[in-house]
Amino acid sequence: VRQKRIFLSRRSDPTSEDNGIGYREAEAVFMTCGDNKHKPIAHNFPINGNILVPLKHLAAILPDDILWEDTDLKTARTLKYKSTLWYTRPITLKAEQETFTQMFSQWQGPPGSLSLPDAPDEFERKVAAVSEAVDPRGHRYRRQFCFKNYYVRYKDEEPFSGLHFFEWLDFGPGTFLLEENEKRKMFDEMYGDDSCVKKWFNHPKFWVPYFTDEQRSEHEVSIAPSRDGKRLIMRYKHNDEYVPKSAADEPHLYAWDLHEKFYVVDDMYDRKKYGADEIKHSSIVAGRPVLAAGEVHVGHDGVIWGINFNSGHYYPDIHSISIMYQWMKNQGFDTSALHWIAREEFFEYKGGQDDTSPESRIAECNNFDWDSVMLPGYDSKQLHRVCTEVTVSPSWKFCGEVAKRRKRL
Repeated sequence: VRQKRIFLSRRSDPTSEDNGIGYREAEAVFMTCGDNKHKPIAHNFPINGNILVPLKHLAAILPDDILWEDTDLKTARTLKYKSTLWYTRPITLKAEQETFTQMFSQWQGPPGSLSLPDAPDEFERKVAAVSEAVDPRGHRYRRQFCFKNYYVRYKDEEPFSGLHFFEWLDFGPGTFLLEENEKRKMFDEMYGDDSCVKKWFNHPKFWVPYFTDEQRSEHEVSIAPSRDGKRLIMRYKHNDEYVPKSAADEPHLYAWDLHEKFYVVDDMYDRKKYGADEIKHSSIVAGRPVLAAGEVHVGHDGVIWGINFNSGHYYPDIHSISIMYQWMKNQGFDTSALHWIAREEFFEYKGGQDDTSPESRIAECNNFDWDSVMLPGYDSKQLHRVCTEVTVSPSWKFCGEVAKRRKRL
């Protein structure tokens, strides 16, 4: 019904009275064509031969946006793509914002996990994050700000279009909005608009591939200590082969899901395999919440050199490191067998620069609200303790230090 945009009317039939059970076919109609003869309107639902049940009897079991009020039939917006014509019921901006807010909750995990809508703070950026996951066209990305740039224009348009965001984006005023603005300068440009024109934004090469369960299983890895216990080794579970050595400047992507499963993707190789310009962390888990995400530096024979927490989709912070560190301790692993690599901006600024001193790291651990982490098997006080342990340990490194090491290599 949504695809063909048939109007399902709450009116049974303007020419008949409902007896509370249904109509005989001779007494009522299944469908009319509306006042202008171009809007198909279904009034009754046929069952058991020639019995027609009034659609209003189905109101309790149909989604809210399926049944149309009489007034909607007159105000419906007409949309078109090539030779296909359909209709959409006008909505308010508030209603669409509420729809997105509901989507946020559907893509969130338990407190303490990382999710696409929780990573950014601004509502517009949350919309952009979840739009990638629910995009009916196929997880478009191009640049992280494209959906945001379009949504800002969508909500600020006067008068408001009355369309759902994706209808506006692909079949309404947003279809070639940025292209038109390049010619006519109708509004101020936003950062990245030139990268978000539909020639690039709609190109499948720049979509984010979302792995199926089968594809994801090919990247699941196990972690085990070496024979002497001094190193940690990664192997792919499906074939027991070592995770290949990563390039000095191209560590592998990883995602650690809510079930504590590790997935590692060789980004350079799998770009070709999946036909994408770039594999993202959201690709690996199909946009689902994670415990951590970042990059892993792997040496010969699957040995883990270091693991970082760099993800533009999930924004891990100090608590994500602590959760993984505690998990490794729970497994009996030597946590000094690898380097724990953090972004400098995890820590407070002093004099306009990141303060990476041990005192600042401990202060960050002390200031974090550990009671907000509600993950099964993880105690808030314990996480606080391991935070102060890992951030001042000899195996702690910052991304800047690792970047210098790459140059030397």
